[in-house]
Amino acid sequence: MAFADEKTLSLQLGFPCNNRCGFCIASEQREAYSGRWVSLDYALRALAAAVKARGYRKVIVTGGEVTLHPMLPRVLRAAKRLGLRVQVQTNGRRLADRGYAQRLMKAGADEFFVSVHGDSARLHERLTRTPGSFAEMERGLRNLRSLGAGLIANTVIVSANHRRLPQIARYIVGLGVADLHFWFITPTGMPDKDPMIPRVTAAAPFLRRAIRAAEAAGASVTVKYFPVCLLGAEGGRVDNIQPFDMVAAPVLHNFLRNGWKFVCPHEEECPEFSRCGGLTRDYARVHGTQEVSPP
Repeated sequence: MAFADEKTLSLQLGFPCNNRCGFCIASEQREAYSGRWVSLDYALRALAAAVKARGYRKVIVTGGEVTLHPMLPRVLRAAKRLGLRVQVQTNGRRLADRGYAQRLMKAGADEFFVSVHGDSARLHERLTRTPGSFAEMERGLRNLRSLGAGLIANTVIVSANHRRLPQIARYIVGLGVADLHFWFITPTGMPDKDPMIPRVTAAAPFLRRAIRAAEAAGASVTVKYFPVCLLGAEGGRVDNIQPFDMVAAPVLHNFLRNGWKFVCPHEEECPEFSRCGGLTRDYARVHGTQEVSPP
């Protein structure tokens, strides 16, 4: 099944998180709402109403770090009763507890979307800003793999890791994950993240090598928010479909709606624009748009 389509709903349960990733799109909300979760009653009622109204087939349950939510298994069971395929988005740390991973799978989690931002503790924890997060993430992935869970590994491309993308790809595949995502950083209007944005022309050669390394090992690759024109033969891996129908705290819903903007000077003549979009508005503000051209 595709990661997301028009029949996918995003259920955002709150902002608490046990990592401190500087590039996180919800970092400002994480600070302001760090102790708050959407109530279980609201989440279940809103989920049922959305499925009834729109006929969703899949739900992506996310946070913050959603595995910290005390009622997560109940949410997953409710989603399964509604006939939904369920994905849990996570940094993987709580899944280092094999019993907890089993509990989530028994409750209804079909697949896990796990953040992997480096191929070593030094790099991964430089980005998560949380000591010990690499070892717990790795144990979590190994537990899920051994339990037969569906797995997607996601790497956010930032200045600190873009040159290591081929090594990160090989590391992830070596853990037995066969579905890799690479998402270019989307700061959504937060200037403090400007130094984390690498030039796309600098990142492109490493991203292409990562794609080839993963696919040579039998894995599939999806790229998000990276210009198709800079990926050459690997440009077909770009897929920017996202479930913008969401059950979420209004602050996040409005923030994403207003901040998720893309620009491209070749919009009119580029045959790939409809699925590519070009560059994020923040990228254009920091680096300009001269690096892209019609493929």
